[in-house]
Amino acid sequence: MDEHFSPWPVVCAIDFGTTYSGYAYSMRPDYERHPLNIESYQWHSKEMTTLKTPTTILFDKAGNFHSFGYEAEKKYAELAERAQEEEGDESVDSDDENDEDNIAEWLYFRRFKMKLYRDYLMPKPKLKFLKLSAENGKKLSAFKVIKECSSLTVAESSESPWSDDILWVLTVPAIWSDQAKQFMREAAIQAGIKDDNLVLALEPESAALLCKQLALIKRTDDISVRTFKPGNKFMVVDCGGGTVDVTAYSVKDDQSLRELHCASGNNVGGTNVDDLFFKLLNEIFGENIVNEFKNNSPSDWLEIWRGFEVNKRNIGYNNPDEFITFSQFEKDVEDIDIILLVGGFSECPMLQKEIQKEFPNKAIVNPREGSTAVKKGAVLFGHSAEIIARKRIEQGHQLDNFSEFPNCVVRRSRAYYGVAADLPFVDGEHPLVCKYTNEEGKTICSGIFDCLIKRNQELEIGKTIIEKTFRSFNSSLISVEIYRSDKEVQYCHEEGCEKIGHILVSVSDDSRDKRLFKFKLHFGFTEKIATAIDLKTQESWKAKLDCLL
Repeated sequence: MDEHFSPWPVVCAIDFGTTYSGYAYSMRPDYERHPLNIESYQWHSKEMTTLKTPTTILFDKAGNFHSFGYEAEKKYAELAERAQEEEGDESVDSDDENDEDNIAEWLYFRRFKMKLYRDYLMPKPKLKFLKLSAENGKKLSAFKVIKECSSLTVAESSESPWSDDILWVLTVPAIWSDQAKQFMREAAIQAGIKDDNLVLALEPESAALLCKQLALIKRTDDISVRTFKPGNKFMVVDCGGGTVDVTAYSVKDDQSLRELHCASGNNVGGTNVDDLFFKLLNEIFGENIVNEFKNNSPSDWLEIWRGFEVNKRNIGYNNPDEFITFSQFEKDVEDIDIILLVGGFSECPMLQKEIQKEFPNKAIVNPREGSTAVKKGAVLFGHSAEIIARKRIEQGHQLDNFSEFPNCVVRRSRAYYGVAADLPFVDGEHPLVCKYTNEEGKTICSGIFDCLIKRNQELEIGKTIIEKTFRSFNSSLISVEIYRSDKEVQYCHEEGCEKIGHILVSVSDDSRDKRLFKFKLHFGFTEKIATAIDLKTQESWKAKLDCLL
């Protein structure tokens, strides 16, 4: 393989979760000797050392980053207790805005990741303008909050001699929109990660890669090698804090994975149990008493939630009544041999028992490393041949020999994707609202949905490439609009069809001729990749697919 496209020396994966976050890394020589020789960063609190830290972040009154994780929780509790002590001290003005430790001026955020998903469900979301509400109700740019979450990890590695040789892998839910994925990418870039050093990994897919590796080296009795025998089918249920992602795979002859159906899921993760627990406390003690305790004893309140989080994962029950219904999944799992449960919430025995009861003929497996499966699997993804294939495409090269890139996952599209096309207007066939006369005097129908990719279509790396030719019209910057729809449509203005972004193609302006250029949209990767070719000069370059409208 060309040395110019050699694997990255170091891969570091950031698992940015709704409830907990962490990161793991490995060196290429270690990976080649033993793929599971992966180091996880250890986080320290007063009581314990863990492989993940709470996804909480604290900013001071000036909006400057102060701390993250356990440190943020500790500082915020100290501020709250100090405010409570000063409330009874008449010599202290607790409302003094100039007091640097006035808790009313600090911004404390927790469990904010799902805002990126919830706002996507709203009409015409504008994630780049999204603001998050702190515990005191004050707002701060979501972009700034998430950028600072990534900055901490980047800062940890910046002093190392190989900092420029790190490939950063950022995990995202499989059900997230293109817009939310780009939002995370842009925030990570602002945190100090170079664009060329960053890729996104899908959370359930990353977990599947780790489980496959665990089975192949027989490191655990939880997952047998037969799970990943060619022809077998299995389902990954990633039960995280915010979302539950469900993805089914078949194993190909080369033991690579092929999605059986496009990923599905919803915001029904473990934090929904937290919400119900909080509601129960209010019903038992009354909302006023709960709020009073929360405000007067913030450290104790924090300990209650930490204890609840631990017990939530260990709780069982003896009630024979059915608490959870999974009948809607029955059709999807008819041919499935094994269901792999991963993610922090998957450790809950009650959840495991209900799934086993609903699917008694399936093998339900919760790997011992289930809670860290995503971040470790993301490290494996960073070492995969897919990363080299991606780099070749971004630099304008072709993937002629697919045997060089084995074991790449074959994914499926979650929607219909297309571009807005203009065709000669046909009376009685095209709607009048789309009719216009172009600069050449021809009557045109605009906004026809030219479908590029269909929903649930297989997306194979290097083979699922859409090519379109456009004329430059003397412009040095051409914009090609990309549309998305969950159903088949004829026109881009139909309900359910929305513009998700545009491909920006910069062309040289050394000629005033109307020139042709071709753009290629590469599907199959965790992110869509756009490239452009000037048909006059045959110059090829990476184009920007901008989904943050």
